[in-house]
Amino acid sequence: DKELKGCGNLCPIRRDTIQIQVWIKKTFKILKPIIEEFKETIFGDEGVKQFTESMVEFLCMTCRNRGVLLPISDGTLVQEQKEETKEEKKNNTNNDNKKPSIDSKLYHCFVPLGDFGNHKFGAKSSTKLELQNQRRHLNDGNMNLFVKSHPELMKKKFFEYDDKTNALIVRSQEQILSGGQICYEYTAAPNWELLQNFGFAVPYNPYDRVIVNITFDAEDPKRLAKELQVLNKMGVSSFIKRVSDDPNGQKYKYSLAIALTLGDACPTILLSANRVKLLSDKQLNELRTDEIAFMDRLILQNKDKQQNKDKDKDDVRDINKLKVLELNVLRSLQASLNVLWEGYKEESLIDPNECKHPSVNILYNSIRMILRKSIQILDQKVQDLGQD
Repeated sequence: DKELKGCGNLCPIRRDTIQIQVWIKKTFKILKPIIEEFKETIFGDEGVKQFTESMVEFLCMTCRNRGVLLPISDGTLVQEQKEETKEEKKNNTNNDNKKPSIDSKLYHCFVPLGDFGNHKFGAKSSTKLELQNQRRHLNDGNMNLFVKSHPELMKKKFFEYDDKTNALIVRSQEQILSGGQICYEYTAAPNWELLQNFGFAVPYNPYDRVIVNITFDAEDPKRLAKELQVLNKMGVSSFIKRVSDDPNGQKYKYSLAIALTLGDACPTILLSANRVKLLSDKQLNELRTDEIAFMDRLILQNKDKQQNKDKDKDDVRDINKLKVLELNVLRSLQASLNVLWEGYKEESLIDPNECKHPSVNILYNSIRMILRKSIQILDQKVQDLGQD
């Protein structure tokens, strides 16, 4: 538990570990009566005796880090296709309403000797998935559901099942030198997932992220409706979740989870969502969505024009008013990130001599680097805006 704490308070690995433990106990309770039911016919006294919670723990964790999702056609349907008569095939060929092709389903499989490949970012096995999922700054908790609902994204991966030959095809993801390692990308995942599922972490992991939540209160329904409308026009409404910390479920808020990455530690959507929160009702109603999303550019483009115009106190596009708003947005984010930084000021939370797993410090520092870069970017934006 000490090493789990050493990952830092923003790392979800401690929470996920608890959920995994619950999952293992639940799985054991489900399987135990089934094993006992087939004691005489399959497992015998020794098999039932050896079936313990530790065995289920081993099986569950092996499924997590060794299992492979493979698109395999349903055998029954394939057999039915084979038994289709020549006459039916002829009719189907001439018929516009011919039977649709059967889609493969994803199955979680063990592949003997299939884990010989080592992990390497860049040995792409998930290029298609990345192209389909460009919203890298939006934390999609349903990613696995997304993959499972699009089996075609799993094709041409490192492992591929061929229905015609009933064979497993292993495809290289990069050139392999004679005597060199065989590598493929296990998953495009942050370090906490790699450590949790595979037992290692990668320095400067390009998929590392820090999740920050922007919440919108429901106390003013009219205001909330307008905020959600603007966010919908920005294309992020599907990533907003309704949450409640009220035991009675009477009070609720809406939350947008945004990922900060090392490549973009201060994404546009982070600034845009906070502007929506801090705009006055008048500004929220009169400013266009693109003006809210790119207010920093609007200020930069119009700062010289504003000096030559008569000032209108009620003009929502008054550059001075927008600059004040933008400063409030930036300072609000600075305050929030500085609170997060308090947990990562130290270079390490564990004495290196007491840390048995170096990956813990790699994970901790990957989050620390993102936070530090985010704060540096915000500081520079505040400085630039002040100079204007």
